[in-house]
Amino acid sequence: FVGFSQGTDDFNSLQTSTSYQTVTSSDGWYCVNAAVNAASTYTIGTCDRKYVVINGKTTAVGSITSPDLTGGCGTLSLSYGNVFAENNGVSFKIQVKNLTDEVLYETIVTKANSEVTKGETYNFTADVNQAGDFKIYIQNLSPSHNTGNKDRLAISCIEWTAYGTPAAVAAPTFTPAAGMFYAAQEVTLATTTVGATIY
Repeated sequence: FVGFSQGTDDFNSLQTSTSYQTVTSSDGWYCVNAAVNAASTYTIGTCDRKYVVINGKTTAVGSITSPDLTGGCGTLSLSYGNVFAENNGVSFKIQVKNLTDEVLYETIVTKANSEVTKGETYNFTADVNQAGDFKIYIQNLSPSHNTGNKDRLAISCIEWTAYGTPAAVAAPTFTPAAGMFYAAQEVTLATTTVGATIY
């Protein structure tokens, strides 16, 4: 995860349940058509927190809405995966909205069935870079358009940095490498961090 963690989801306050229902965490994470599972069932992400499974049932689509958050959103990351053998891949929408529901950032994450393995963790990270108060919204896009309990998607480890939080930059590399030289050398510096500038 790039940057300094400004906030995380509050799924650990939710009661573990295998039934799909509407639940709200103690901090106000609002989960619709969702089941809640302990991290020991499957490890979705590396944060060792509970994960929420949002259903892909088209008559009752699963979603997650954060409470109102402050400080703006710099980077946003989460872990996701299939904890059931769905055979439909995954497709879900991530939005960052202001408090009047104007969409400030939106992306759709899609993986074909051949790219998703049951119980495996997949990670998403994005530079959102939006100032002001905001909320995070995640919706299952029901890739198979099934009216049953299908396309179930596990979400965990939602984390974000504050707007303007400096990102961690990979250490610069020098060419040529350190050593002793007996003639003038042209030295170049580089970093693998996209967008970083070396001074």
